[in-house]
Amino acid sequence: MAQTCRFCGAENTIKYGMVFGQQRFLCRDCGRQFVAGRLPEHSERDKFTAFTLAMAGIPKTMIGQLLQISAQSVMRWIRRLAEDNRLTQKEYSSRMRETNVIELVRYFAKKEKKRQARSMWLVPYVFPSGWSLDLVLQRPAPRLKPEEDAPLEISLMGDEILKGVVQDEKTGRLRILRENFAALCQERLNIRLRNLSRLGSTVVYCKRYFKRYRKSIQNSPYIFFLFGDNDCNFNWDAISRHPLQAHNPACTLETFREKYSSLIMEAKREGKMPVLLSLPPVIPERYFKTIGAMYNKAAIRQWLNADLGYIRQWQQMYNLEIFKIGVRLNVPVFDITTPFLQQRNPGDFICADGVHPNAAGHRLIADAICSHVASLNPPIFPPSASK
Repeated sequence: MAQTCRFCGAENTIKYGMVFGQQRFLCRDCGRQFVAGRLPEHSERDKFTAFTLAMAGIPKTMIGQLLQISAQSVMRWIRRLAEDNRLTQKEYSSRMRETNVIELVRYFAKKEKKRQARSMWLVPYVFPSGWSLDLVLQRPAPRLKPEEDAPLEISLMGDEILKGVVQDEKTGRLRILRENFAALCQERLNIRLRNLSRLGSTVVYCKRYFKRYRKSIQNSPYIFFLFGDNDCNFNWDAISRHPLQAHNPACTLETFREKYSSLIMEAKREGKMPVLLSLPPVIPERYFKTIGAMYNKAAIRQWLNADLGYIRQWQQMYNLEIFKIGVRLNVPVFDITTPFLQQRNPGDFICADGVHPNAAGHRLIADAICSHVASLNPPIFPPSASK
């Protein structure tokens, strides 16, 4: 027998998950959700408690767990009490005083057993209904002023190369190299790096979600970008199935130019100094062998017209575009391509997949970046970072 909706009386209802151990239903007629059985009654004390915790900065989800209610109910209570204007945060601020009592900490944070005595806020208040409540809230850690000799922080945004991904020689699987070029530069230049790079990331992805990283990059005056390899890559599965058709890369050259330029300008509007990194060279024979093991090798060769150099040619076109963007937008470009090409056999510095630099390649990139930092005039880093 279908559950009757408690709001409209219809029986066109379906089960819609569980909430605090009770079956929740959804009415298809009115669209409202409800719980079977008797609804729990919440006193004015519970509502004022939720409002007080929210004003103190406690997440609404945590408030719901403490009071055994849903986060939606917490939001609804807070909205109603705020509209009534019966409580303001100013009233609480004037009544806060410091204390250091373990028992009060346990009273509020029952689940955190390893919490020790800390500086807390004790909030006594007498509500309009006449009852009083003492709330114990953890005092937020004070934000320390940056010291003059603190290491410079730089944020990194890019693909798996900037993340330090290499192909394991034994297993053939991808893994993150501990001593990658970012870690080596961090040690040599006495800087602190915040690596926000993602596996498979493209400039389109980074541009779309750049606003999410505002809080992460707020202490970084410089942002290093490395994009291009995934942007110029093709859908080899589609090519394997339709080798006679024309196929575009993941990001066309025009889109790459537009999105990369827009990303740089957005970083500048945030008060950051963008620094672009060029692309390490690709070894087309190795890369063709890698994708040929996963897809139709003959079809891919047919699409390439038996010219494996087309893979290198396409990547070099995107690499050249990076230098053009740097000149047009007046941002520095660190050339990490030339150090590979200066070697007698650049393949010795690239993994077996033909794309990712190996450990030796990461050391080569680290040397190039440190050399760029030392030779820039005017320097983009303080003198201590380029030593």
